[in-house]
Amino acid sequence: MSRAFISGSKKDLDGINSRDLSSYDFVVVMVDGIEFVSRTVIVGVGITSSGDKFVLGLRVGNSENFKGRGLSTTVPLLFVIDGGKALNKAIVNIFGDHHFIQRCVRHKERNILEYLPKKYHYEFRRRWKLIHSMNSFDEAVVEYKNLSLWLRTINIEATASLEESNMETLTALKLRAHGDLRKTLLSTNPIESIFDKVRMYTNRVKRWRSNSDQITRWVASNLYKI
Repeated sequence: MSRAFISGSKKDLDGINSRDLSSYDFVVVMVDGIEFVSRTVIVGVGITSSGDKFVLGLRVGNSENFKGRGLSTTVPLLFVIDGGKALNKAIVNIFGDHHFIQRCVRHKERNILEYLPKKYHYEFRRRWKLIHSMNSFDEAVVEYKNLSLWLRTINIEATASLEESNMETLTALKLRAHGDLRKTLLSTNPIESIFDKVRMYTNRVKRWRSNSDQITRWVASNLYKI
């Protein structure tokens, strides 16, 4: 049974990472990581113009070069990422600088709150929610700058974390996405929901072999069930 699962999960992993992407009209690519012990598996999910989701690829430690497998980049794509300059830079290096990047509002919110005393959490969340629920991009930019000024009076690290995002949490609003569409694009929650289902299956594993492909095989096998 163990040998059968190893063989089957290896096929699942190879199938995901070699899938021809040229026939899909992707408009959004979401990239996030799921952690196992000391390793992080990076997973890419594409959303088509009709709203269908497909796993594009996964690997440990860095992002998959989906472009080499037929992912069309002729039309600008919206990349929704959890954050980090390295991933942002990788997207630009691989796909070019004509695409759009939306930073996950939930990840950025958590990052900033880590620097703030608890007595300021409510006010920050109030301002953060207001900014990302506005219908005018220009008005949201004004409130974003006001938030930065407010943070400067409290904590310099929190201010730096906000400014590091370069207002990329507002990209979906800048692109005039509204309603449920904007709610979907503001965060990596769609891919996080996939991770929750993966964890349901992988929680049974008591020991991970960090020097093998066990982790990626298990993730790939369970992604095929979703």
